[in-house]
Amino acid sequence: MKNLRTFVAVDVSSAVRRYAESLKDELAACLTGIHWTRRENMHLTLKFLGDVPETELAGVCRAVRLAVADRDPLEIEWVGLGAFPSEQRPRTLWIGIRQGEDLLRTLQEQIDEKLIQHGFAPERRRFHGHLTIGRISRREGLTEDQQAQVKGMIEREAATDGVLMVVDEVTTFSSFLNPEGRVYQPIDHARLGTI
Repeated sequence: MKNLRTFVAVDVSSAVRRYAESLKDELAACLTGIHWTRRENMHLTLKFLGDVPETELAGVCRAVRLAVADRDPLEIEWVGLGAFPSEQRPRTLWIGIRQGEDLLRTLQEQIDEKLIQHGFAPERRRFHGHLTIGRISRREGLTEDQQAQVKGMIEREAATDGVLMVVDEVTTFSSFLNPEGRVYQPIDHARLGTI
């Protein structure tokens, strides 16, 4: 039996991808040692499932469709730059959500609940919607100057206009490696408000 590395996510719009690419380009001009997220791989993860036997995928997709069937589409606003675990010690760079995160969190909780009923472990951490744009690959992290540049961009981006996006579908993806890097392949699309 074959297992597929699987997750449930929102595929982001082309406008959000353009916004992310503009921030990446600006950051890449002043930072080194970053593994940047490829444009085609940008997504908002709602639930990571890990390795799932192929025989269970139909049930997973059905659970996700049921979780979103009674939900209306929602609008979110992507804006700002952030860092995990902190601005002082950034390891992951991401774009956040200014508007609509509460509705998105409710959607994520409904998906989590349906998948718990399907045998998956519940999320332990509180959901924080974000779009990862880069991971710092150097063990020593960023220099002080680079940290200051990132902090300055975080402060600047907090005051900018965001990019609005309608979430009307969630996608179950499989993930695998090929010579060019990680590839995310859609398994199923679940539209909000439909079964």
